[in-house]
Amino acid sequence: RLAMQLIEALKSIRGRSGEPDPVRFELLTGHTPLHLRTFLTAELLQRMPENGVDVSIGYYGDLTGNVQRAADSQPDGAAVVIEWSDLDPRLVYRSAFGWRPDRMADVVQSVGMRIEQLQTSLLRMAETSTVAVCMPTLPLPPMFMAPSGFADIAALQIRQQMDELAIQLVATGSIRVIDSLQLDVVSPMSERFDATSELRTGFPYSMSHASALAAQLAKLLRPSTALKGIITDLDNTLWAGIVGEDGIDAVSWDVDRRSQHHAIYQELLASLAEIGVLVGVASRNDASVVGMALQRDDLVVPATKLFPIEANWGPKSQSVARILQTWNIAADSVVFID
Repeated sequence: RLAMQLIEALKSIRGRSGEPDPVRFELLTGHTPLHLRTFLTAELLQRMPENGVDVSIGYYGDLTGNVQRAADSQPDGAAVVIEWSDLDPRLVYRSAFGWRPDRMADVVQSVGMRIEQLQTSLLRMAETSTVAVCMPTLPLPPMFMAPSGFADIAALQIRQQMDELAIQLVATGSIRVIDSLQLDVVSPMSERFDATSELRTGFPYSMSHASALAAQLAKLLRPSTALKGIITDLDNTLWAGIVGEDGIDAVSWDVDRRSQHHAIYQELLASLAEIGVLVGVASRNDASVVGMALQRDDLVVPATKLFPIEANWGPKSQSVARILQTWNIAADSVVFID
């Protein structure tokens, strides 16, 4: 959806203020949280319509200490937003110093030490709280020596250390990390940094980026209930063509007949079935023809992964209703793809 506007967020918070026994969250940053806190509170309230929300913040310039203190206070959830400035004070505009070639190796080493401290504290906090982490979202400052457009070895080493931290945190299974590629979609890199705000207030984000980032953090802290099943049509969905008219061997899902996108869809269904998602079929078709088509050896999704299969000439709505009854789940737990 479109990024939440600040006025909308403020109205949402005012409308829910004073609710008893709020769920406790910590927003842990090294910079001034400012509007990020407002947006995060509003996003969490939307995801928790039956609860109040209290979002506390830490001290400016002390992300590691904020995480350590939060681990002691054991909040219900914590959103940890890491920026380059939290890893070394030379990686920020507000207190810029040390942008000299002979200091790059020291910056890389300093980043590594701070990452170790952060990782230890994050793991301890995750023992008692839901933890959502955002890796640096802003561009590194222009302090590196490589010409414009050239990769710089020190910058690459710093980014590599952050990538390794993200891998290690996700591998624990107890810490949730924002997908940077998904964040790129909703908040382009060129629209994130507000230099004026950074220098004047210590808040480095544009309003749109703060809104998008808060939405992603809230999604990790209070994820939506996962859907349980997919009901798919067959003709021009699972395969290209109409099996009852074109014939069993004429429907396709291959490159040669420019229908590879149907093979990709079948692979997606197969992978979802492997992790326990229910996959059923609702198609207006002759059941015997469908049965033979699903026995083709080159089908990407195994026919054994498709159950139940409703192939008949009745309304699809009735087929869907029977599938839901077989699965014993509600309609809001599935998606129908036609």
